[in-house]
Amino acid sequence: PTRSVLVTGVKNAASLSSLEEYNPSTNAWTTKTVMIGARANHTATLVSPGMLLVTGGMSNSSTYLSEAQLCDLTTGAWRVVASAMNAIHAYHTATLLPNGKLLVAGGMSGSGSFASASDLFDAGLGFQEARRPTLNTPAAPASLGSVLSLSGSGWRGYQYGEASSG
Repeated sequence: PTRSVLVTGVKNAASLSSLEEYNPSTNAWTTKTVMIGARANHTATLVSPGMLLVTGGMSNSSTYLSEAQLCDLTTGAWRVVASAMNAIHAYHTATLLPNGKLLVAGGMSGSGSFASASDLFDAGLGFQEARRPTLNTPAAPASLGSVLSLSGSGWRGYQYGEASSG
């Protein structure tokens, strides 16, 4: 299968609205689609095969954003997720959880302050129950700066069509 990289956002310190695909086998870039608005310092997470969720970030005018956009990569159509984030996030993390929800946490919330709230998105794109990994309880609590090791079973990728409808 052909592997590619999807890229959104900043180019030479300017926010971009394009979603571009890099194909390493051909060393070529292709513009796939255009987001609803330009942004930088955001996250883009493949939440299921063919669905990309972009959260937070900053606009061209350096305004911090509290919205999320979902892109259907097969059609290139974008839509603003109805439930905007509870907090403003830029320079944050977005972690896809085993239940198909996306945890958005950390980063900056504007005016140089750190974001103290988090958001949990459920776009109805969870994985089939049989495909969810099992996570064992860590042996000891982790402290800041220490290494956290996770173990469990069922850690594997998934093929197109294996994500449930919710």
